[in-house]
Amino acid sequence: MQVPGYEFRHKRRDLSAIDRLDHRAQQLYPVPHRGPIQALDGLVHRGVGPAPEVVGQQQHTLHPHQDLETGQQSLDAICARGREGHPVPGSRHRVRERLSDQLIDESGVLHWDRPGLREFGTRRTGIGSTAPLRGFAHAAGGDLDTLCPLRPRCPRHDPLDPRGARGHPWAASGRRALGWWMIQWMSVSGLGPHLEFEAEFNPSGRTLVSGPSEAGKSCLVEAITFCLWGRSHGGRFRPEAINDRSTKAVVEIMLDSGRTIRRSITRSRSQQRSISMGEETETYPSEAKFAAALGDLGQDIDALQVVIVPFEWVKLVEGNARPFRDLLTRILPEANVAAEVERLMAERGLTLGEGESQLAEKEVMKRRSEARKERDEASGRLQSAQERLDGLRITKPAVGDGPTDPQLLEAITQWAEYDRLVGGGPARAAAEEALRLWIERDEALGAEPPWDPAFDGAEQRLQQAQWSVNQTTQAYQQAYGQQQAALAQVQQFEGTDPSVCPTCSRPGWEAGVQHLAQLNQWRAQVQEAFDQSLARWQAATAELQAATEGVTASREAAMKRRAWRDARRALGPRPTLPGVSPGAPERPTLPRPSPEVAARASAALRESAALEGAMAQWQANHDAAFDAVERESKRQDQAAREHDRLSALLEAIRAAPSVVASRQALALGDLGPVTLVFGDSPAVSVNIDGRPWWLASRGRQVVADMYLRAAIRRVLEKEWLPIVVDNVQDVAGQPLPDVGGPVVLLQTTESKEISVRRR
Repeated sequence: MQVPGYEFRHKRRDLSAIDRLDHRAQQLYPVPHRGPIQALDGLVHRGVGPAPEVVGQQQHTLHPHQDLETGQQSLDAICARGREGHPVPGSRHRVRERLSDQLIDESGVLHWDRPGLREFGTRRTGIGSTAPLRGFAHAAGGDLDTLCPLRPRCPRHDPLDPRGARGHPWAASGRRALGWWMIQWMSVSGLGPHLEFEAEFNPSGRTLVSGPSEAGKSCLVEAITFCLWGRSHGGRFRPEAINDRSTKAVVEIMLDSGRTIRRSITRSRSQQRSISMGEETETYPSEAKFAAALGDLGQDIDALQVVIVPFEWVKLVEGNARPFRDLLTRILPEANVAAEVERLMAERGLTLGEGESQLAEKEVMKRRSEARKERDEASGRLQSAQERLDGLRITKPAVGDGPTDPQLLEAITQWAEYDRLVGGGPARAAAEEALRLWIERDEALGAEPPWDPAFDGAEQRLQQAQWSVNQTTQAYQQAYGQQQAALAQVQQFEGTDPSVCPTCSRPGWEAGVQHLAQLNQWRAQVQEAFDQSLARWQAATAELQAATEGVTASREAAMKRRAWRDARRALGPRPTLPGVSPGAPERPTLPRPSPEVAARASAALRESAALEGAMAQWQANHDAAFDAVERESKRQDQAAREHDRLSALLEAIRAAPSVVASRQALALGDLGPVTLVFGDSPAVSVNIDGRPWWLASRGRQVVADMYLRAAIRRVLEKEWLPIVVDNVQDVAGQPLPDVGGPVVLLQTTESKEISVRRR
């Protein structure tokens, strides 16, 4: 039956329609199955043109050996036949999209009785699946053998299995999410070494990108992360990555759905973001709106980047590796971390407060810091109280013996009473006390300081000595001047002959000899006068020194005498005692103790009373200090226990995610040579063949990286995400794992230019 053609448009190409698709309904399965099948002819209908005509409805028994006329035709070949008679890139994926849209309704239920079922091969593919619907496997986003995490022999794995056709997790939601993001074509302009580069990728299989070193193969990873998220795989995108001969970098990615994602950036960091579908293009002014438009590709970017970028997980496992553990905990099946915290605390016999198992690590650290502060403060108070108690124990007052002779104490008492009665009562006691004090002060004052008669006239002698020094000093200075003048004149003739005239230098000058003799005589007289003047000056100076010392001593003596007389005047006359009153009692029979003995006994009594008071006060202070030590010790113990409990809670909160993640990690499935070891620090270790990952060879690291990222992709249920594998040339002697889904292999070769081949 001839039907009108369709046109599929996107920004770069007008795709020819498929003129005619002759299909006959065929379903093959090894188990007999009866169900309503519509034998149909027509085209995949998407709401444009006439709907296919339903020929009829029959009951069929399916058998694997049935093979109708078109059963061996390949969907790829059918899709490649266009109106123009040449292959149309990407058209087969659009037909598959339409197939899935016909076979799967909006609720995700698979309908085999709808028009749209086309020819499919009869060969078996994969483990545990008959896969007669090769086209549907692509329509669902890839080979169902690789998509289903429950293979092999999963009843829900095969969409033809009546036990699992309705509700298979991949068949129900796969194409509507997966096909949307399968990368089919990419264009890079002005980024890294690429001035203009474009390539088509296998959206559901492997794509090999080969070329020489520095050709820009790894830059394709930068292009993908930049186009989708505006970042470099190592972090923030830097404008330095723009090619030196370009003013901006532009990356376009066309998805299997026909949508084109485009992002550009200039050296001034100005960006433009857009998503196109056919003739419609929508731009996004902000990163948030662009991420919302990307849907799944704009959510949990860190996890998506780990899947796409080679060895992106390495920076997450550095240090304490908590970022990688948290990522796994976030994407793996949910687990009750709070329950694990409670279990870890119960193992240590510790209790939890309400809601403490769900506290964040920072909140527990804050509480532990407060508990540590309270514990330290309690320890400080306990130490202070203990030091006070120890100090009191060291300074405990000693109990004195006191007066032990009761007869002496009785005698002192009787005589004190007798003196009181005989003295007339309080007045006599006051007089006796005043007399006693006067006597003590008089004894302390002593006798009047003596006065040396040599001190008389000291001031006059000082004045006379000062005048003599002044006179002799003046005479001494005059004699010294004359002596120096005479000496200078005599020194003029030293070393010369006085009989030679100093003017004409002729000998026989007799006046010169006489003149020199007169000068020597004059100098001797002057020297004698100078010596006498010096002696008189020295004698006057000595007299002045003696007079000065005498004046100083006389002044000190006068000051002492004046102070003594003032004190004596203040002391006054000696007090007198009143007379004995009449009717005095009889004298005591005990001998009167001497004043010294009575004083010592009285002092002993006072000291004993003081010691008893001090002992009572010390005992009160000691009891209070002991109670304070007991009280602060309990507080310190309570604070220490709370600190230890919060420390254990913090350890449990830190360890619980690793314990939970170790159980969650089972959902990752086959990890090949990779082993994840969970602990505290680091939170997770990545081992390859039982050793730390960095000890493995580069080729083994590439294989392990591919296994790990494929497992993360499975857990994310995003099999449409491409896994980019770099340094494929390092993998020798071991095969690359067949992880399914889109895989981009980057291989360094000796070729002169970069090439892209779809496998």
